Amino acid sequence: MKVSVLASSLDQTAKLLSTRHNIRVRFEPGAVPKTDGKTITLPEISERCDPAFVEALHGYLDHETAHVLFTNFDLKPANKAEFGCVNVVEDIRIEKKFCAIYPGAALNLDTLFTFVSKNVKLDAKEHPAAVILAALYARHRSTGVALHASVISDAALCPYLQACEAILDNAVLNSTEDSHEVGARIYQVLEPLFPPSEKTVPEESNKANQAEAASGAQDKA
Repeated sequence: MKVSVLASSLDQTAKLLSTRHNIRVRFEPGAVPKTDGKTITLPEISERCDPAFVEALHGYLDHETAHVLFTNFDLKPANKAEFGCVNVVEDIRIEKKFCAIYPGAALNLDTLFTFVSKNVKLDAKEHPAAVILAALYARHRSTGVALHASVISDAALCPYLQACEAILDNAVLNSTEDSHEVGARIYQVLEPLFPPSEKTVPEESNKANQAEAASGAQDKA
């Protein structure tokens, strides 16, 4: 499908969101997908863009819209490491809720998940906690596409994954507050795997950090 057609469809969806939910969607050159709870920012699209990335942007738009509709942005984790744990749990929660209301969003989120899985590679030795969090998301997300991406080959990480799985399997996620509580428990398990810099720096902007993974995928698109 031509980039222009995909871009037009994305723009129409953005306008619909603006009308129905009063969500502002803006496109900026070189931007990473993110939201502050009121405005969703997506990268500007040109004919030079990879069509696969433009298709993935529909998933990014649905994902960020779910955050706007269901996430309490007043709650902030203590640091970047804890934010990563909380955000994964919240991503799982909001996507399931969004897909229950808009079943068609599951296809867009599957496309996004597949795109990111192919373009963002995490080294278990350099980023062990991130690998485990990615596996948790892959196994508990709203649909079951590409679960093979969640396989962890490093045996030393398996006990951490199993402990986190036990927490998620028994979790009741009805609110952002629930995600924070569950995410904090997961952080306690994974805390030894995070570098000191991520455990001491205060989390100043929830959505700015969420956009980091998206930035890596965009750079490769």
